[in-house]
Amino acid sequence: MSRGWIWPICAVVISVAVVGWYVAAGGRDYKPSADPNPCVPRHWAETHGASDVLQQITLSALYGAACKLHVNQYDLALAFTSQDRLSEFGREHNVTQDQLDSAVQAGIGKAITDAQHSGRISTLEAFGLQALVSALPTDRIIGYVQDALRSGA
Repeated sequence: MSRGWIWPICAVVISVAVVGWYVAAGGRDYKPSADPNPCVPRHWAETHGASDVLQQITLSALYGAACKLHVNQYDLALAFTSQDRLSEFGREHNVTQDQLDSAVQAGIGKAITDAQHSGRISTLEAFGLQALVSALPTDRIIGYVQDALRSGA
């Protein structure tokens, strides 16, 4: 046998061995992880500064709104990036403006609850924030969420 064939044969043997090892280790059964359930309470990551807090509030609020609407939180996050996308999302998912307003309020409520359960705010602060949010018009809250998403939260 010629020496020119040794390296290609070695490469084939090694490739077959790697594929065999992958299959033996359960590689055929791999499934991507499912999206997290938006209805489960979110434990906030460690926050350092206003930007981190805004990010955690935005994520918790999106999860809460997605839970209320029974939709994927990532699809909802994309919808909030512009008014046109939000309108399109409403049409595609048969979500009325009233349902969206209710979901936004529920999402902000979830964000406040998540912050409280994560030890970032006290019960008194949570109560005050709930009162403040309930007094704000929903379109203003949606504008804040859109601004946060645009700024990279």
